[in-house]
Amino acid sequence: METTPNAKSIQELMAKNVRAARKRLGISQMKLAAKLDLSAGYMNDVERARRWVGAGTLARLADVLHLKPYQFFVENGDSATDIHKLLSEVVAELRESADSNIERIVMRHAVSSASGAKRLKKTRPAAL
Repeated sequence: METTPNAKSIQELMAKNVRAARKRLGISQMKLAAKLDLSAGYMNDVERARRWVGAGTLARLADVLHLKPYQFFVENGDSATDIHKLLSEVVAELRESADSNIERIVMRHAVSSASGAKRLKKTRPAAL
């Protein structure tokens, strides 16, 4: 069955959004195919707009790629990419900040413990 120009453009849009979402997650076609219990060749055909997926596969694909099914059919439907990228940047910045704060706190307490131990040694009464 031949696809009409409109159907082909919808299929190409879906393929583009699948590929973008997969790359955003940093997973290969093979890994995605394995998660969906599909062949790598089938996944490749989907991303090249040579094959359609059924409703069940579409739902599983959306789940694995952390999208809503409709996002495959919307121009820039992978708007989750922007949100995901922003959240990733925020998390990275928080981790970096937390790491430096943890290090600063540990060092402050280590210095305070060391000086406290020295004071304790000086004030400890001699053994009887």
